[in-house]
Amino acid sequence: MLDISPQASEAINSLTAQAGHAGLGGIRISTADEPSTNSGLTLMVADRPILGDEIVAGALGSRVFLDDTAAHVLTDLVLDVRSGDDGILHFTLRDKL
Repeated sequence: MLDISPQASEAINSLTAQAGHAGLGGIRISTADEPSTNSGLTLMVADRPILGDEIVAGALGSRVFLDDTAAHVLTDLVLDVRSGDDGILHFTLRDKL
């Protein structure tokens, strides 16, 4: 199962609060709708999970919603976040230690 770093949990809570989804919302990671994008996965702020999503709880009540494919692909990874030089949050994935 995907793990969520404490920093990513804080970022998720901040993003969901800014979007007006504090409490029940989270971020949703799913397979890209456009196969031509080559991105594989998409991440978006969501007000609730979609039926069939796996819900991963992080620290501080943060939540990540994963579609079936994302749940399978991200099993042995940790969702983390870093702030870029531009101040924008960049979610990253890394191996579990």
